[in-house]
Amino acid sequence: HWKKLLAENEFLSAPLLVAKQLKYYRKNNRNFTQGKNNNSQKVLSPPTERSLLAEAEYLLLRIYLHCPKYRQDVKSAMEARDLQFSLSHNRFLWKQIIDVENMSEYQITDSDDLISKLQDSYLDAPDKLSEVEHLFHLDEKAKRNLLRAPLEIRSAIAAIELIMCKKRRSAVLSMWQNTDLSTDSELAKNSELAKKYQEKFYSESEWIKELERLRITTIYDLIQVPLGELSD
Repeated sequence: HWKKLLAENEFLSAPLLVAKQLKYYRKNNRNFTQGKNNNSQKVLSPPTERSLLAEAEYLLLRIYLHCPKYRQDVKSAMEARDLQFSLSHNRFLWKQIIDVENMSEYQITDSDDLISKLQDSYLDAPDKLSEVEHLFHLDEKAKRNLLRAPLEIRSAIAAIELIMCKKRRSAVLSMWQNTDLSTDSELAKNSELAKKYQEKFYSESEWIKELERLRITTIYDLIQVPLGELSD
């Protein structure tokens, strides 16, 4: 897709065209969200990057707390993609979970047992508990979401990595745009550098498309992954 755009707009520099196209996509997305005219029903603004990240991290933590069967799957998925919890209160909770498990004389396989120990671990940091306490309880909607934990893990991991990937792509585009090709003395060196940035940009863009796909649960996914239980 990007290569076709470049071929059709040879009068523009590659990074300038890419930046222009990304801006066009974002503008169109905002226009679609806001509605086509002022008389249309007001539509909620798209979620922010932070809210998407928070929801994905909350989902992984809920699964870990309430679905003992899938705890190793959460750990393995995060390790495989080299992901960490970004939000400080989630990072602190994850540290508490690991500490509680490491200090326990037995493997904690019961959700209530783990949550009880975690609540005790927050006695010295009550101000931090309020930010994550909602994860210790499940409403009916949350319970339904966890019935297909493997799909939820996949979606949450993809959402977290998608945010990181878009940041990397933005950084690469910025470096690509700032590569100086105007001076003969640095032309060969900077041309090679620009090529590397270009390849990295295309690579990140392709992976973003794949992550967008992995975030979405399809009918085929629902058929392939049966409903499970919250505990095992």
